[in-house]
Amino acid sequence: GDARTDSRFYDAIRAGCIPVVFDRLRASAFSNAVNYTGFVVMADHVSNVPTMRQLMEELAAMTLEEKARRRTHMAAISPLLNFDPSVEPNAFLMIANELAARAAV
Repeated sequence: GDARTDSRFYDAIRAGCIPVVFDRLRASAFSNAVNYTGFVVMADHVSNVPTMRQLMEELAAMTLEEKARRRTHMAAISPLLNFDPSVEPNAFLMIANELAARAAV
């Protein structure tokens, strides 16, 4: 796509997959309320085959404890990215809160 965000990122989070982000300028919803740095692996330094190999080695070397820590963080914020209005908190409420905060400025 031509946007700096897409649903695959959020689908991966909801599925418990640790996202690897190659673009630091990627737009992330609710960034004022969600600490993405607690679980996202930033890979904006990858620009060629050697740096991709290095990233793959780093990911393979990630300990089970580190993976569990990241997944625990994702599980805590996952409901905020859900559009099911029967569950609170949810993305609808997050959008309403963000719009209210912008209107107050």
